Amino acid sequence: MDIRSFWFDLVERVLARQRMHRDRIRVIRGVLKELRVRERVLLDLQRTVTDDEQREDLAGKLIVLRMQRTKGVRELRALRAERLAAARRKAVRVHASGAPTTRIGPASTGDDPQR
Repeated sequence: MDIRSFWFDLVERVLARQRMHRDRIRVIRGVLKELRVRERVLLDLQRTVTDDEQREDLAGKLIVLRMQRTKGVRELRALRAERLAAARRKAVRVHASGAPTTRIGPASTGDDPQR
């Protein structure tokens, strides 16, 4: 495998991973929206129901639904944090002098003798 095809393969894998992260975030957000709608429906139904047994059943369903939403929110935050960390790793480079830089230029450390 020559270097050019290796480079294209590497770039394709990186882009595929980024697409996968975006798709997972999109799917989890859709599921969370659906769970939120179901929670509102169950809450409205619980307010209208007068039978104690049905209210307890709805309360149990609400507990399960809220646990699912909590788990989804945690997963979504973890994916976003991972994506943000990857972006930060990508944006921070090391300057020839050894000082960390961003895409804009060298980071100001305050003790730079040339300034």
